[in-house]
Amino acid sequence: MVFASELGVDVSAPVTRDLPFLSVRVAQADRHFPSKGSYAHDVAALLDALLGMAGCIVHAKEALDGRWVLRATDASSNDIGVTVVEQERGPLYGAVRLWRLALRARLGAVPPALSPRPRSAEEAQTQVKKFVRQRQRDLDTLLDTFPDVQRSHLLDQLRPLGLTFFIGESEEIWGAKDWPMSYVATVETCLLPNPPVERLGQTSASHFLDGGPAHAAATDVQKAIEQLTDFSGWLA
Repeated sequence: MVFASELGVDVSAPVTRDLPFLSVRVAQADRHFPSKGSYAHDVAALLDALLGMAGCIVHAKEALDGRWVLRATDASSNDIGVTVVEQERGPLYGAVRLWRLALRARLGAVPPALSPRPRSAEEAQTQVKKFVRQRQRDLDTLLDTFPDVQRSHLLDQLRPLGLTFFIGESEEIWGAKDWPMSYVATVETCLLPNPPVERLGQTSASHFLDGGPAHAAATDVQKAIEQLTDFSGWLA
């Protein structure tokens, strides 16, 4: 798809439908500029596909310097955002820029929450289990806001969603009592009774719990999107 786009082939419709996250790379090579009269309509159609909805409205205004100012709303007249694109850029580039604004708003709507610091190893174990299970529920809710194809791709990237972990003896970490934690992502969630022989991920219980499960779910989805688009920091 990327190669075809670089050769000047318009692959906007199939890539937004079937390989939506590849749209970010393909858009960089999009120079398929239609007539001025159909530009906004074409951007809106591609944005509909990327957002999994119908009825997006895009207004395109040509700025004094020749660039396009794109303003988009959804079918309920909710503001999606405003972006500016160079005149030689095609509709896919504009649609991807607006899609990015919508994704940033969706994922940024979940602020970090204060998490109570565990007071014992047993409390840390319980809190981590609850956190992982709630994060799974929050992920499910968040992924339901994506079109089916995108949801499937994100799930493939995010799985496994469980956690196998071990909570060690308390230590003073950054001036406060905390519990070191070894962990690895697994299908199920379970506590290891003994220190793992193999080297796993390392953190502390408080650091793992920091921000709350809903914020962790949003962060995980953001990372998955950036991995699928192959653009680090695309949603930053």
